[in-house]
Amino acid sequence: MIYDLTSFSEIISRLRWSGSEEQDTSFRMIFRFQRKINRFAYSHRLKLEKYLGDGAFYSARDAYRMLIVGLQVQRYYRQALEENFPFNRGMRIALNFAQYRLLPIHGGGVGEPERYEFFGHGVVELSRLTTGKSMREIEEIKMLLVNLGYPETAVHRFFAPLATGQHDVVDKHEERRKFFAYINRNGNMVNEGIVVTEAMVGRLAAEEIAHHIYPLRYEGRSYVALGLELPDGRCLAGLRKLGIVKLKGLDPVPIYELVDGGPMPPGLRPLPGVDLLAALERSYASTLTEAGSASS
Repeated sequence: MIYDLTSFSEIISRLRWSGSEEQDTSFRMIFRFQRKINRFAYSHRLKLEKYLGDGAFYSARDAYRMLIVGLQVQRYYRQALEENFPFNRGMRIALNFAQYRLLPIHGGGVGEPERYEFFGHGVVELSRLTTGKSMREIEEIKMLLVNLGYPETAVHRFFAPLATGQHDVVDKHEERRKFFAYINRNGNMVNEGIVVTEAMVGRLAAEEIAHHIYPLRYEGRSYVALGLELPDGRCLAGLRKLGIVKLKGLDPVPIYELVDGGPMPPGLRPLPGVDLLAALERSYASTLTEAGSASS
């Protein structure tokens, strides 16, 4: 799992122009935020692999616990916003099931300890899934210009029309939600919620959690739900297939959206004898049929 705060660098740049007291308060808040998330992870036996400045990278041995922590992180971010958390542009989370490797990096001096960096296809997928393709490229160009000495405010102002030009591919119906993920008309992934790879869904399907799946209608969309045990009670974690997205430097990747469906209604019955993957494909096919009928 990787989580990432939206527009982190831009917000940091803005804070540099504010007073020292506001800067100190903001940095204390993000320190407490990351510490709280680390406690969630630790309580479910997730391993913190690396802090990423505006997020962190965690690993675990099973998908069920990762699913729980992903939803807890999103819930805590929602709570933080209610407490005037300054990094308020959104949060993106990606979940994957894949292998990665540790690459030892030797220190330059005698007696300096080794450190390790992560590499591998699974880590690349996660980093792409938190930001998508085109926005990452824009952010990289912006950071390059700032590092070359251009004023940060001038750089952000220069790229503002490009952001405005993307409005024709914004799905306003999707983005009315607090957290959302979808594939736009250009085929780019927009992630301001939680996205899950097909490999991760396949891993979930092989675990005990997938023995009972439930129907879920949430924010006008149909999901296939799993029942999770969270500290405040049993809740539904909804999954729906978004489609296949082509991310920078990767083969086409089938992706799914994960949503917090809230408390499980009393008396809700599971779908009889249905496999998780089959149920998701059936729901996806139904969505495509409905979309085709609406456009004809």
